Amino acid sequence: MIQHNDLYLNYCGNKPIDIEKYFSIEDNLKSFPPLGKLEATELDYFYYIYHNESVVGFYRITDLYFKGIIELHGSFNKHNTFLIKSYFELTRLFVYNVLKLFPNSVINSCVHSENKRAIVFLNYLGFEFIEIDKSNNNFLIFEKIKIKTTHKSV
Repeated sequence: MIQHNDLYLNYCGNKPIDIEKYFSIEDNLKSFPPLGKLEATELDYFYYIYHNESVVGFYRITDLYFKGIIELHGSFNKHNTFLIKSYFELTRLFVYNVLKLFPNSVINSCVHSENKRAIVFLNYLGFEFIEIDKSNNNFLIFEKIKIKTTHKSV
């Protein structure tokens, strides 16, 4: 189980029910464009983020295995609370675990170009801007930079 302080994850499958009810209209529009409603597929896997038995966020993994890409998305509904630092750390741990689970895949995240907070957060997590989304030029694609280690013989 991945957890940090009072936040922890729980797997909820590929079709979470009523996930939108945990977020504001503005957050839903950012998380589920264009209409703010979740359109999950069999390629999606969701984890709820809990605090004191209440859902406060989620992570979405989209396994685009046919392209060798794992796309990550997350949302957190306690933006201006003491929990934000724990969310940052929980997300860092989550991304690290996804990298371990999918070592041969590229890890991407797509974000609306006006969502400056998400862009700063992706940079904090070690993602870098790759390109503008070809299917919708309002979105930017970021890729997780993998740290390559080399071992030198002594």
